[in-house]
Formats: sequence, structure tokens, C-alpha cells
Amino acid sequence: MKNYLLMGFAALVAISCADADTDVVENTNLSGHNLHTVTRKVGDVTLKMFEFTDNKMITETLYSGGGVDDSYVYTYNAIGDLLTMVGTRGDGYVFFERELVYDTQHRLTEIKDTSYNDIMEQVTHQNSTITYNDVNNTVTAQYGFELQSGPRVFHFNNNGFVSAVETGNDTIALTYDGNNITQWNQLNFTYDTTTPVKGEYLNMYRNQFKSYVNFIVYWAFPVPTIASSNYITSINEQPGTIGDLNYTYEFDANGYPTVVHEAPTSYESNVVDVYINYN
Repeated sequence: MKNYLLMGFAALVAISCADADTDVVENTNLSGHNLHTVTRKVGDVTLKMFEFTDNKMITETLYSGGGVDDSYVYTYNAIGDLLTMVGTRGDGYVFFERELVYDTQHRLTEIKDTSYNDIMEQVTHQNSTITYNDVNNTVTAQYGFELQSGPRVFHFNNNGFVSAVETGNDTIALTYDGNNITQWNQLNFTYDTTTPVKGEYLNMYRNQFKSYVNFIVYWAFPVPTIASSNYITSINEQPGTIGDLNYTYEFDANGYPTVVHEAPTSYESNVVDVYINYN
């Protein structure tokens, strides 16, 4: 099972840590341009497919060897925050369940994970807790996957963006250009700031939450590839020996993205094509 808390994120609209109701980049969608599916492929081989209802992710399916490997189903509460996630193997066995808990201000306060192992006949529980300090604009999260290293502290700047992430004696600062992260850890990012952004493709993960802070805390890392406000064009790792990627886009007649090509530039790997379908 992949650890969803290690997937990451960042960069969006300005809000304070206490404000859970202002949120994501809002785009005006033409009729017929709500997200329907997003599919990641290498050539003709499907790696992963996401399905959406009202621009919210409802299923995520991973493929291997031409068949379904794992699938995840998402549900949401009345205001549109992610509430549960259930992971099922291709043979139908439920191996993972997640429940999210919010306070009266709609702030994420707890993530409850349960893993099931039918081979070992074991059930494992792992909880993460989140606390808020509105005075110094920080959020402290003790994730179940890193109990030994201590809590992770998210610092937010005056514009409401996460500005640094502190774990123990290690602090990673983030650099912004507008709403986009240009440097994070050892990675540099560039963006297309001239092409108008249309549709909800850039918001496919952000739309799981009404609040930027909930989004940041849930993913545990501010990874720009799922939280940019403009189309990302490249990722370069310092000093540029591995991990570099170039992104190119195809658009329909109305300017909505339909295909994203993710091409490695500094190591041998396959180009991943992302196909975006609307309804």
C-alpha cells in the first residue's frame, strides 16, 4: 500500500490558518468541461485512472499487468471536505480504511488509518493528530508514520501560504513567485504564466478540501506538482543530475488542457502522458 500522507503539496490562494472556508483557485467552467476522468499512461499501458463527480475525485484506480491492482474510493462531508477513503485490492479485499475528523471550525484535527493484512491476519491502526496555533500562524501535525522523528510544524506567511516545514532540527523553506512555488528542498520549478488556466485539472487534489490549510496538512508536504496555480513546465533538481522533468500541454479549442506530457530529461525513463476528459 502506498502511503498517502507522503505524497505532498502547496501554493494557492491566501487564507489564514483559522479560516477553513476560503480556499481554492476558482475557475469558470464551460458546460461540458467538468472533470470526468484523468488517466496516466505510458504508451498504451494505463498506470492510473481518476474519476470525478462535480470536479471531486471519487475513485482512484491503479493498474498492473493489464489488470486492476488497487482501487480507492473517496467520500465527502456536507461542506465538501474529504471524509473517508477505502482501499480495495483487485481481488476485492479491503486492505485500507481512512477516516478524517474535523473540529467545529471545519479544521482537520485527526486522520485515522486502519490497515488489514489477510496473510498475517493482522489489523493495524495508525492515527495522526493536528493542532492549530492562530497566534503564530503555525499548524503542528504528529503523523502516525513518523512518531519517532516528532511532530511536523507548518509555518504560514502573511499571505496565507505555507512558508516553511519544520521537523525536529530540519527546516525546509519555500520560495514563491506569485502563487507558485519556485524552490522547495532541492527542487526548482518553472511555470507557464501566460496561458490562461481553464478547468479544474490543476485543482484535482485541492478540490478534496474546502480549505488550503486542510489540504496542506493532509498531504504532509507542499509538493508543487499538485498545487500550482499555473501550468508547471519543468522540474530541475540541484545540481540537475537526476529527477529533471519537462512538461508540455495540449489544449482543446476552448483552451482546456486535454493532454499533459511528462518527459524526463536527465535520466532514462518513459514519458508519461496524462489524458484529461470532461463531461
